[in-house]
Amino acid sequence: MAERMNDGTYLKLPVKRYAPKSIRETAEGRYWRAYRAPSVVNQVAQVTSVHFADVYPFMLAATSSARVTIYNSQTRRSQRVFARFKDVAYSGVLRSDGKAMAVGGQQGAVQLFDMSSRSILRKFTLHTRAVRAVRFSPQNYSTLCSASDDATVRIWDVTAGSCVRRHDGHADYVRSAAGHPTSSDTWASGSYDHTVKLWDGRDGAKDAAMTLDHGAPVEDVTWLPGGSLLVSVGAQDVCVWDVLGGGRLLQRLRCHQKTIMSAFVAPDGGPPPVLESSALDGNGMAAYGAMARTAPRLLTGSLDGHVKVHELDTFTVTHSAKYP
Repeated sequence: MAERMNDGTYLKLPVKRYAPKSIRETAEGRYWRAYRAPSVVNQVAQVTSVHFADVYPFMLAATSSARVTIYNSQTRRSQRVFARFKDVAYSGVLRSDGKAMAVGGQQGAVQLFDMSSRSILRKFTLHTRAVRAVRFSPQNYSTLCSASDDATVRIWDVTAGSCVRRHDGHADYVRSAAGHPTSSDTWASGSYDHTVKLWDGRDGAKDAAMTLDHGAPVEDVTWLPGGSLLVSVGAQDVCVWDVLGGGRLLQRLRCHQKTIMSAFVAPDGGPPPVLESSALDGNGMAAYGAMARTAPRLLTGSLDGHVKVHELDTFTVTHSAKYP
């Protein structure tokens, strides 16, 4: 800022300074600051899937090209590599106890590996095209679901080594599947035909029990805790469906700039939405660490390089992270 004098010169005026604005720290900010800086581990090719085990030390399976690399999440170092694939591997998922891993493949096979010996326990070969999504049942270790580019969804009995159900109905590639959190007979699948289908094996019917129109190719589906709400992602949209209410669309969110490729419900994805007064000190601040109490959050990952964290009441974004 300056004032012009009559002779054409300028006199510099003092810049007015204001007191810095105090920003009240939130529980969400404290929670995410408690995490260490992320590690960047290069892979041989594009990473198509990452999956954590549910038990300590929370092994991480990263699927890339024709291999699945297992990392220790505590040391962040590679522990073993599974490379017994003739072609590209997809969707390496760890069983909840971390003792087995299921992997799909470009040639249509679904393989089950022992994590200790790396031996092949089962190999299912009924799919005629690439298997892009494999999931264990949340209820038991003996049920496996696979979704394929042949537009079918198959349910496998690992103990018997056979396919117990085949679901037809999609008209394009099926790229995602998710087991219901409380019912072992109910599965959801998402397809490039723009639909999400719910399959119920209790009545023995091969047709879908419910069909939901996402409006774009569906990249991933996931159930919210309790199993009454289902989330589908594809294009730039996140859709929240009320399954118990007949498939009513509750929310359509658009918070990414490019295609959303994945969705996941983290049971410890953030702090509780409301802090009880007993948990606050005299200054109104939390008297416990940011990681002491947690609440579930919905995480979405997009080709725009961002991971967005949504709370599960109004599905507003509470945190965002940019990754290379």
